[in-house]
Amino acid sequence: MYLFIDLHGKRAKEVRSCFINLLKILYILKIVFGDSLSIDMEVVFGRGLHSENNKPILKYVVLRQAQKYKYLGYQYKLNKKTANGSMIITF
Repeated sequence: MYLFIDLHGKRAKEVRSCFINLLKILYILKIVFGDSLSIDMEVVFGRGLHSENNKPILKYVVLRQAQKYKYLGYQYKLNKKTANGSMIITF
């Protein structure tokens, strides 16, 4: 399964709550389909809108939530970073 998430212009609180809800839905799908389900998620942050004082805030919000909810059965690895402020996370 491939998911594309666009976070252009989103605030950190919005991103956190949406990502937590998405992780819960993916957890249910992972239980139903087991190990046969592979999830690749591309998260796009935009250019400059996700940073404050040149620190990419939204990227760290997403990674922190993925690490925090790792106990739900997710293992994530950061496959690729691109120059446009996007990354691919595999669960």
